[in-house]
Amino acid sequence: DGSGSVNISDNDSKPLIYISDAAAVEGGTTEFLISLTEISDFDVYFDFSTHDGDGVDRATAPGRFSAVGAQPLQISAGDLSLTAGVGTVDDTVYENSERLTVSLTGLVNATGGDVTGEGTITNTDAAPTLAIYDLTILEGDADSVAVSLSALSEVDAVFEWQTFVVTADTEV
Repeated sequence: DGSGSVNISDNDSKPLIYISDAAAVEGGTTEFLISLTEISDFDVYFDFSTHDGDGVDRATAPGRFSAVGAQPLQISAGDLSLTAGVGTVDDTVYENSERLTVSLTGLVNATGGDVTGEGTITNTDAAPTLAIYDLTILEGDADSVAVSLSALSEVDAVFEWQTFVVTADTEV
């Protein structure tokens, strides 16, 4: 009869998947680029999650960004990438830039390359000003000097100061 059957096994390797780092100002959205190293003939599925940052300048949810917990995403067959956004919170506190992390888990039809990204939230609040209030002390008495900041700050306010003896005969 001259006919036969042939089995073709797909032995192509899966594409690697990567996530970029991203940055946004307070109140903006960090846009993470999630990309494949090559076009796939299959839909690529994965979960996208946010995590509080590490270290001194760590961003925490929900105060600094909107948490995302295992959001299912896919890169469709024939596509190379997509973006995933994380909203940030606009506050009125002066602070250093803060960091959060994002991760890709539950990979289907792709192999993990760099599956962890870092998001930076850039502070937009002006540094507070320092006010030192005048003080009159009677001779022989002791008192303290009142110092205040014009706004909240998570950054230490460091300043130098000195005292002057002023009498009725001193020119100011």
